[in-house]
This record gives sequence, C-alpha cells and structure tokens, in this order.
Amino acid sequence: MTQKTAVITGGAGASAGGSGAYIAHKLASQGYYVVIWDINDEFAIDTLNTLQMKHKDAAFYHCDVTREDHVREAVAKTVEGTGRIDVLVNNAFWHADAQPPLHEVDLEDWNKHIDINLKSVFLSSKYVIPYLLEQDKSVIVNISTTAAHRGEFGYAAYAAAKAGVESLTRSIAAQYGRQGLRCNCVVPGLVLNVQLQKMTEKFPQAAEPFALIDKHALLEPGHGSGLDVAEVVSFLVSDASRWMTGESLILDGGTISHNAMWADVAELQ
Repeated sequence: MTQKTAVITGGAGASAGGSGAYIAHKLASQGYYVVIWDINDEFAIDTLNTLQMKHKDAAFYHCDVTREDHVREAVAKTVEGTGRIDVLVNNAFWHADAQPPLHEVDLEDWNKHIDINLKSVFLSSKYVIPYLLEQDKSVIVNISTTAAHRGEFGYAAYAAAKAGVESLTRSIAAQYGRQGLRCNCVVPGLVLNVQLQKMTEKFPQAAEPFALIDKHALLEPGHGSGLDVAEVVSFLVSDASRWMTGESLILDGGTISHNAMWADVAELQ
C-alpha cells in the first residue's frame, strides 16, 4: 500500500479521556489508514465500524500493550495488512480512580501503573520504530499528563510513569531525528470523558470540584475533551510541525501556567 498508516494504542476510546476514538477519526479524516490496538474488543469494534462507514480504511487488533508477545503480533498483523507504518500514537493509559499516599502504595499497584503507562510506550516504540525508519518521514506522538509536571495528592505512580514517557520522548527524538523520525508528546490536563460526565449527572455533588476548577484554575473556560487532544495530535503528525521534535506540548486551558490563588485575590479586589 502507498496510503500512510497510523497505529493508535488505546484507540477504542475507552482510554485517555476518550481521546483514542477522537484521534482515530481525526487521522482517518486526514487520509490515514488507521489501525487500532486495544484490549477492549467491544469499544474497539464499535469505533472500527464507525471508522469503516465514514472512511473505509481501518483495522483493529486485540493487543495488550504491556505484553511483548502481543505487541510483536500486532506489529506483524499491521504490516501484513497495510505494508507500512508511518505514525505511532502511544495513547493507551490507566490509573486507579483513588490512589493512596505513597507509603501505602503496594508494589503490585505501582508496577501496574508503570507497565501500562510507561513500559507500553517502550514496547510499542521498540517494535514499530524499525518500520517507521523505512519511511522518509515518520512520527511518534506520546500522550502524557500535567500530573507529571506538578505535585498532586495521590497519583504518584501515574505521574512518575508519565514523566518517564516525556523523558523517553526526548530520547527517541534525539536518537532517530536524523533518520527522519520525529517524536513529540501531548500533555493534557483534566479531560472530561463520557464516564466523568455520567458520574456528575448521577451524583450532582461530584460536579462541585469541576466547577471550582473551572472558576479558579482554568484560564480558558470549559474543560478539555478528547477532540482537543486529537486536534493537537493531528498537528504533530502533519508537516505543519515538521520542525518540531522532542517537545512536550501542554494542553490544559492554562491551568499550570499560573498560581490559581490569584483568581481568588482578583475576585476579592
């Protein structure tokens, strides 16, 4: 095939705030043959069916990106089906809804956060990069989180793993840049996905913290969505960003660019 191929891990939409499906549709609209790797077959098949109705060219392979054998097999099937890989979006992620203080985190929980959020990026990149290097120009886009840039109550394991993703992004960019491979990272803040929206509808009190974040932390009113993430990914895989590599682009409505306390001071004045 001469059509460019984009692989999206966690592309079913059940991960990264629902960003996976948005990214899949966005890249498909740009003419990519989109290949989804995910462990959620039900969501993935729904996303695949929609992609095929709108864009025709798409595929799904069940893949646990924490398992080397799964990743190797998914790469083999992808290349067998499309003949090439031009873009890899490492979007799959997981974190526990409630994480205890660090001294109470057990090793199994720590390892699960590292495996899904960091080891998966290593494995996918390791086995896809040889095919990316066959192209004159290729791109990896990793997905991090603003939790990697600030201290937050809990989320130590998740934040540490994602900070590793950003460091790995720079290492990939440095090692392969002169072979035509660019690697950048998108760093979203709070993304309101379908699950969060349903929770706030069912439990109105759960909406209060988000209202406070809206009032005091966000400089751009309104929380982010998977579509916002997809738009930045679309930019990073395009020639419009051809001179960008090794970068981490923060996408959070300005939340960590300022001290939110000043919002309260301004209100008093």
